[in-house]
Amino acid sequence: MRTPIATQMMMMGAASTAPATWDPAWVGSPIALSSGNLVATTASSGSVWRSTRTTTAKNSGKRLAELRCGAGANTSGNWIWGLLSTATTQSNLTYISSGASGGIWLAEQATYRTLTGASGFTVGAYTSSTALASSAYLQVAIDFSAGKLWITTAAGTGWMGGGNPDSGTSPSFTFTTGYSLYIATSLDSNGANVSSTLNTTGLFNLNPGNVTTFSPWG
Repeated sequence: MRTPIATQMMMMGAASTAPATWDPAWVGSPIALSSGNLVATTASSGSVWRSTRTTTAKNSGKRLAELRCGAGANTSGNWIWGLLSTATTQSNLTYISSGASGGIWLAEQATYRTLTGASGFTVGAYTSSTALASSAYLQVAIDFSAGKLWITTAAGTGWMGGGNPDSGTSPSFTFTTGYSLYIATSLDSNGANVSSTLNTTGLFNLNPGNVTTFSPWG
C-alpha cells in the first residue's frame, strides 16, 4: 500500500498542508464540483467551454500534482489542463488561453496532446506524439525556483523525454521564475459529461520516480 507523500512528511515531523481543490468561487457554469471539490464535471448538452482552477496558487518550492480526464474526453479535444498566473485576466466562462492577458497560461488538450507555451515558457524535452487516452492520468512536477516543468502520462515509464526532476535534467518546459500559478482545467460540454479530477495529496496513480525532493501541491 502506497503512503501519500503528505503522510510521509507528517511522519517525519513536517508541517501538514491541506490539499488544494477546485475552487468553488472560480468555476464557470455548467461545470459542477463534487467529491469535496476534487471532481469538476460539465453537462453534456450544447457546446460551451468553461473553466475552473485550484484554490491555491504556488510560486516557490518543488510541487507535484496529478489530473485525470474523464471518460467523456474525446479526439475533438474537449478536455484541457493548464496553468494560470494570478495576474491573468482569464475568465472561467471560456477555455484556458482564450482572451487571457496580464499573465501566462499553458494548456493541453486530452487527446491531441498539443501543448502551447505562452509568454515566459520555452519548450524543452516535450513531444506530442503520444495521445492522452480518455480516463487517463497526467502528472506534472514544477520546480518554481529553477523555472522547470516536467510531464508524464504513463505509469512506470518515467518523465517525458527522459527527464529527471530531482536532478533538474531534461524538463518538458522551462519558464521565467517569479510567477504565482494555479492549476486549471477547461471542459467542453458538447456531446458528453466530461470531467477533470484533481489530485494534490501525494497518493498518485502515476509513479514515474525521480521526485524525492518534490512535495504535493497542497
